[in-house]
Amino acid sequence: SHSYPMESHSSNVVRIHWRHGGDDASIAGSFSDWKCIPMRPVETQRVIYDDSIGEQEEVVTWEIYLNLKPDQYQIKFVVDGIWCCDPERELIKDEIGNLNNLISAEPQYPSLPPRTLLILRGPSGGGKTTMAMKLLKQHNGGVFFEADQNMVNKDGEYQFNPKNLNYAHSSCQKNTEEAMMRNESLIVVSNTATQYWEMYEYVRLANVYGYNVQVTEPATPWSNNAEALYEKNAHNVPLATIKTQLENLKRNPTLPSSFLIPLILATRGFKPSLYRPGFNLTPWKLVYYGLLESEIARYIDQLKQHLGPELYQQYYDRRCQRDGGVNEHGNMYHITLTAYQPFKDEDILTTEQMKEYVNTLKQSTEKPTYMGLGKAEKEGNVSYFVVVSWPYVDSVRSEFNLSPIQTHITLAFWETDVHGVTKGPESLLNVTSGDGDGV
Repeated sequence: SHSYPMESHSSNVVRIHWRHGGDDASIAGSFSDWKCIPMRPVETQRVIYDDSIGEQEEVVTWEIYLNLKPDQYQIKFVVDGIWCCDPERELIKDEIGNLNNLISAEPQYPSLPPRTLLILRGPSGGGKTTMAMKLLKQHNGGVFFEADQNMVNKDGEYQFNPKNLNYAHSSCQKNTEEAMMRNESLIVVSNTATQYWEMYEYVRLANVYGYNVQVTEPATPWSNNAEALYEKNAHNVPLATIKTQLENLKRNPTLPSSFLIPLILATRGFKPSLYRPGFNLTPWKLVYYGLLESEIARYIDQLKQHLGPELYQQYYDRRCQRDGGVNEHGNMYHITLTAYQPFKDEDILTTEQMKEYVNTLKQSTEKPTYMGLGKAEKEGNVSYFVVVSWPYVDSVRSEFNLSPIQTHITLAFWETDVHGVTKGPESLLNVTSGDGDGV
């Protein structure tokens, strides 16, 4: 994963000082493989009062500027030849028990323009909330929202409940929109958002209210280490879930905004389709043939002309609610090759026979023939589809003693898909006139 454009893994200039005197001072640490680097004395002096004898002493402060990548480092000072720790700094023991100081090289965040929506994404335990708090402090204000803010019990304690997920995320989106209506200068939204579709509503709102959108991930050293994330996450997210988050981020990487925003908007907020190209058998015993949008583009264009762009989008969104939106292959469609009426294939075939049925279908060298755009209606519901002729499928189903099916590709529907009616050649539409068709 990458972090755009908020922070990078490049070096930051860090000032380190030793304020306890000495005629010579150096620093060593994990950043230098424990090799000593000389520090320089500065004019700043500090007065120390010794109450026991009533004397005062002027002590030189030593300092050094180091270029360090964002991370934590163990260090030690060497003063007049003696290795020592600074009592004013955080102390930590290394793996063999040596006592060292611990310093952090914080990432540097550039200034953000007014009316910015910053989306922080990444796995649980990756440091999103910490980064958000630092950003708000650096920018002297702004608002911060995350779905976890809505996962609290009556005592105000965090309590994850999967039944509350939709409420938690819809509340986060609502709070974001209200902040935009108030013209907040900086809005930070922090959720795992490991898939593009999860960021759609925030980007859509930003477009409506005229906000600049930036998407980034915290550049913590452990951000790709599942075990470390598991140890650090505050909400006891299971290790298996964190591994899934990291896999999703690989498939949905953080990119520069000019590339990322169009990908987010293309999802229209729908989960990715589970359908894949070619013949497949799902765990729920659905046999289908998956195909890409480009293979049936002419029929999609005919339907857009037939319904008009706005009505088509409503019909299309209904299909995406059921079948999912774009995935890594693009916009997927499918031909169902399993019968549910009048008899279910799974009631006739064993699991092994179902697999044999799919393997037999895969031997086909015959491609489906697309006959044209069809329409079916039932009980106020309307479905549009591509009528398909596929003799090879018919012959294989006969071979397995399965009932005939009317092969078709569902393109869009309202309000639900239509079943139990013909979707064969007799349902073909004459779409050459381009006349509209209402709900």
